[in-house]
Amino acid sequence: MTGFNGSDTLDSPKSDIVEIPKLGHSGREHVVQYLLRSVESSVKKDKVTWNIRQMAVHHKYDFITGKALWLNIKANSIMQDRLKESITHDSKFNPTLAKGLPLSLAARLMTHLVHIDWCDESWRQCINDLEEKIRAVLQKAKTASVGQQPDLHAAAVRALTSRTDTAGFGAPEKPTSPSPACFKPYEAIGKPLTSYLHSALGKSSPKAHATPLLPLAPKTAAAPMTETDDNQAKRLKSLKVLETFSVEDLQHLHYLGEQLENFRLVMLLNSQTLRDISEHYQDLTTRDNFPPEQKAECERNVTSFARRVERIRKNLEIRVTQIESLRAWLQEGKTLVNLIGPCMT
Repeated sequence: MTGFNGSDTLDSPKSDIVEIPKLGHSGREHVVQYLLRSVESSVKKDKVTWNIRQMAVHHKYDFITGKALWLNIKANSIMQDRLKESITHDSKFNPTLAKGLPLSLAARLMTHLVHIDWCDESWRQCINDLEEKIRAVLQKAKTASVGQQPDLHAAAVRALTSRTDTAGFGAPEKPTSPSPACFKPYEAIGKPLTSYLHSALGKSSPKAHATPLLPLAPKTAAAPMTETDDNQAKRLKSLKVLETFSVEDLQHLHYLGEQLENFRLVMLLNSQTLRDISEHYQDLTTRDNFPPEQKAECERNVTSFARRVERIRKNLEIRVTQIESLRAWLQEGKTLVNLIGPCMT
């Protein structure tokens, strides 16, 4: 089904029309079919999601008898509930009270407006919600420091490990060979103990100098600091920021971009459909074969209807502008994320 399709038999010759008086069919009728789309919210696990919903409408109206047929196809009962409420609170919707062509046609136009209002009413909340979601993700990218070296991770690792280096003056540390005492326990413990006992008993030790109980570790010069504490703190802070910007955030940005493009397309399609509906009814009242005795009053009703439709269509154009602004903002955010990307690898 296309966005809009309309036809009528006002100008058809009498031989081409089917007239059934017993059923209230004069043969002078018009038929409109249109498809509207809008967004409806749903809550899953305390999260609000916005989904595109469609509604197909088929309407036939007899210009002579005022009889009408409505066929509305929608996945839920939202439109059914709204029409029931409108009929209850406004007598103009009641077909039994709409006597005469002008009042009958006005009731049909008001029914169209109930459908048309639906395709515009939820966009403001949807756009505001998308803006908050985009802002929450891009705020992480804006606070991240991207003025670092490309190999930020390697630099941070060097900063964390620089204090554990024991090489002097930047020279590579040489492996220290194990002390001979480790392989000769008697040399390390037995001989010094024997010397001590000889000294305590007044005997001279076999050797003039006793071997120290434990070998002294050689003194080495401390490695110089390669980075200041301030630089280390800045690098660690940058790493923490980058850790908060996950791959899931990147996927969410891509998903939001797809949603914005789909919503933009839906609004453009709706705008064209509304234009077609308005032009169709405005054209009907200008036809030569339109019932002349009621033409003036019907023209006033159609003009009022066209103004309402045009106002809603202008609202959709404003929403399209908002969507395009969000898409540009999101694209700038993706560019910033691409700058951060090399630092995260």
